[in-house]
Amino acid sequence: MLFLVYDYIGVEIMIINFKVNNFRGIEKEAVISSKASNKIKRESNKCSYINDKTKLLKTICLIGCNGSGKTSVLLAIQALQDYISFPFRKRVDKNDEYIKNIRSMSEQELKNYLLKLNTLSLGKQNINKFSDKTEIEIELYIPKRNENIEGFYTYKIVYDKDYKNKGVLLEKLSYRPKYEKKNIISLCKKENIIESQIGTTILYENNNIKNSDLKYIKYYKSFADEMLNYTECYFNGASIDIKDMLENHNDDFVKLCNIADDKITNVTIDENNENRNLLFWNKNNNFLYFSQLSEGTRKIIILGSVIIKALENNSTILIDELEQSLHPALVNFLIRLITSKDSNNYTQLIFTTHSPILAFSLENDELYFINNHNDDYFFTNITNAIKLKIITKDQSRQKAWADDLLIKNPDDGKIDAFITNKN
Repeated sequence: MLFLVYDYIGVEIMIINFKVNNFRGIEKEAVISSKASNKIKRESNKCSYINDKTKLLKTICLIGCNGSGKTSVLLAIQALQDYISFPFRKRVDKNDEYIKNIRSMSEQELKNYLLKLNTLSLGKQNINKFSDKTEIEIELYIPKRNENIEGFYTYKIVYDKDYKNKGVLLEKLSYRPKYEKKNIISLCKKENIIESQIGTTILYENNNIKNSDLKYIKYYKSFADEMLNYTECYFNGASIDIKDMLENHNDDFVKLCNIADDKITNVTIDENNENRNLLFWNKNNNFLYFSQLSEGTRKIIILGSVIIKALENNSTILIDELEQSLHPALVNFLIRLITSKDSNNYTQLIFTTHSPILAFSLENDELYFINNHNDDYFFTNITNAIKLKIITKDQSRQKAWADDLLIKNPDDGKIDAFITNKN
């Protein structure tokens, strides 16, 4: 289920590795790893421990200029969700005639039938590699919850510009129970398929549609449950229901609102209105509706609410331009909130920013940069940048930023020339 508001994506999983190549603004392979460096000393609550030897970062930051592909990294995860969940066929539980008709089709007839219904929209290839394949791969740690199977899942799709006519070139899902185990179980590997084998198998579990492979259905459900049912995607344009926060986290929610705007002293629900709008009160006993609050105040209330829920559910949240419309101290509050639980909590924040102050508040392995200067394209964290000698160990990150070694900054010469020509 997708809702649109502000620039962030929330995912109920913990990402270990993520790879994406030739997707929207990403021209070359971009790889993110949340495995924490043991050489960096930090407070234990800054990481989540999946065993005695392996710890995962709770915070990862992406920096880059406009058009470098920062947001594309986040949207690639949504592309995986879209493919798994795309409903080519409606769920049918009792329509025997429909099921009989589907079963009677040959493979080619079924494929042609699905193509007529195919409105799936995955992210386009990069403009410079439009004829090449797109690859997206995610490795997750799924903690034990409900009836799912705990463990480590790796999911990958490969497609090209003709995927609507030819299908996705590859869908692959594998599993291993322990991080260091090498006995990987291949759960799904399908080529040239119109609809996801995982999504279709789950959808038609009770219908016994032909070619449905139920052998790994519990693994499919565990993976899809985390990627879909515990996933919330938000972008500019709408709102979310925060009444639940007030009703179930009253004290924390009121304190959060007061941090967002210290003039807010209390929050209630207007029971006299059928919409039950939230009323934000000040010390003079006057109130404002949520829509009347400043953009920054609304954003802190929403993001703070999402993070509080994420801490309860061991969730990962992806936020585009975290600092936008926010005071630096409030941005720091959100980051501190993510790491407020101990190392047994699996809450994770991955965000993009244009703020060097925010970016440089993080450790080297937490800070990834995208530099697409001219024909060069680097996507790596500061730790690897030092290993690759892109920057030196004794070079400050601030100076490397200013010298265009981390990202492609706007061209001062072009800016000066433009201003001069206006005089």
